[in-house]
Amino acid sequence: MLALPATWRRLTPELTVSSLVEVIAGLLRADFVYAVLVDTLEPLRSSDLYPRGPATAALREDFATALDVEDDADSSRGFEQIRQKMEPLGIRLFTATPRGQRQWWRVVAGSRRSDFPTATEQFIMEAAADQAAISVEKSLLIAAERRARAEAEAANAAKAGFLASMSHELRTPLNAISGYVELLKLGIHGPVTTQQEEDLTRIRRSAQHLLGLINDILNFAKIEAGRIDIRKDHVNLCQLLAGLRDSIDPQLRSRSLEFDCDLPAAHLTVAGDLERVHQILLNLLSNAMKFTPPGGRISVYSTVDHRSVSVHVRDTGTGIPATKLERIFDPFVQGDQTFARAKDGVGLGLTISRELARAMDGDLTVESTEGKGSTFSVRLPQVGSI
Repeated sequence: MLALPATWRRLTPELTVSSLVEVIAGLLRADFVYAVLVDTLEPLRSSDLYPRGPATAALREDFATALDVEDDADSSRGFEQIRQKMEPLGIRLFTATPRGQRQWWRVVAGSRRSDFPTATEQFIMEAAADQAAISVEKSLLIAAERRARAEAEAANAAKAGFLASMSHELRTPLNAISGYVELLKLGIHGPVTTQQEEDLTRIRRSAQHLLGLINDILNFAKIEAGRIDIRKDHVNLCQLLAGLRDSIDPQLRSRSLEFDCDLPAAHLTVAGDLERVHQILLNLLSNAMKFTPPGGRISVYSTVDHRSVSVHVRDTGTGIPATKLERIFDPFVQGDQTFARAKDGVGLGLTISRELARAMDGDLTVESTEGKGSTFSVRLPQVGSI
């Protein structure tokens, strides 16, 4: 068994080419140690000579001279010529090339000792070179990963900036259209016939629809950029759901949908942003109405545990195919693409809703059976549990 010196512990996983020479020089009884490029034999790093003195300084100068004059692309022949130049000076050389894909450097040690290198010294140089190669490979991979991440973050920031700018530029004229429609309906510019009023109502409805899509894109851009604002309110779920039930009643009647809402206890309160919780639940109810055929049923109920409250929105609609269930929360994805194309939306509602729920220390999940319906559940922390 090789008798390794106590300083062997210095060969750590963090060993680099820069520190390799110093470590090997401290472990070997060599006059000098070099790390050189394989292709050009150009020195990368050299150790202080051991022992110090005029003789060893001359050895280093001769060795450096041999490296400088060597210009052989064949590294094996180049090292052999250097070895021959060192022999008349009484210097024995030993080289170690690290194993790995990038064998672009080599460690060279020289000594006047007749027994250089011993088996232990050979093992030390080869093992240290291999360890340094692993560290170098790791460093290169980390650097490449950091560059790729920086490029991806820059591209994502540019995308988010474009979406935010585009959304802002589109919202302004759409708001103006809605405003002028209201003025026309009020008869500011003269009497409006019944047919004209119906046409203005359609225009306003279309403008509001486009504005809703743009708001979804803007919210998504803010979430992607990490600029979404979340307040910590105490949200009374009973009051919130009662208000939502009243606001969607016209749509329920127009689609002949049955609606059950089992209101939670009057005192039940969650910690979250009131506006965002309202946005999430309204989106879930809108989706349920959108994908439930006439005559279907939508149910809303809540469950409570010791730390959180979950509000469930269940429908008897088309359901979500099992193959698409995992991707339903991805941006620009809708459950049933064939059926959904005839529906409103760009596939951002669920993405935004889940991110908002998570930003409030909650979550949004789904269970679904194709052809039988879906149940979306938004979980939020109960007041007093956080």
